[in-house]
Amino acid sequence: MAHVSGDPGLSGEVFTNGILYASLTNTFPSAITDIRLDTIAVSSYQDDGFGDTVLAHGTVANLVVTVPPPRGPKFDRVIQHAIWQVQFADRTNWMFTLERSTDLFSWTNASSTTSGVDNLLILQGY
Repeated sequence: MAHVSGDPGLSGEVFTNGILYASLTNTFPSAITDIRLDTIAVSSYQDDGFGDTVLAHGTVANLVVTVPPPRGPKFDRVIQHAIWQVQFADRTNWMFTLERSTDLFSWTNASSTTSGVDNLLILQGY
C-alpha cells in the first residue's frame, strides 16, 4: 500500500512469483489526513462457508514499510514568576504532560495533560 500525505488515494500492488497479480487503488472523496500506521499483518484464513475467504500458501519477501521520522521537538524553557514553562511544536492527537523528577528515576506530573493540536504548545509546571 502507498499513500502520499494529503492525497485522497491509496494504492498498492500484489505480486506472485515476481509477476503482478493485482493492482489495488482506492480514492476517497477528500484528502486523507492524520493517518497513522500501527500494525502490519500478513494473514491467511480458510473458508467460512460463504465463499468469501482466501487460503494462501507462500513466502512473504521484500516487505518494505517507510514512515517519516518523528518530528523532533524544539524545546524552549523559561522560568516566569518562579514557574517553569516549556514551549514546543506539538502533534495532533498526542497527549502531553510536563513531568518533574529529583532523581531521574521517579517522575511526577508537573502539569495537567493537554491534547496537541499541531501548533505551539506551552506547558506550565505547578
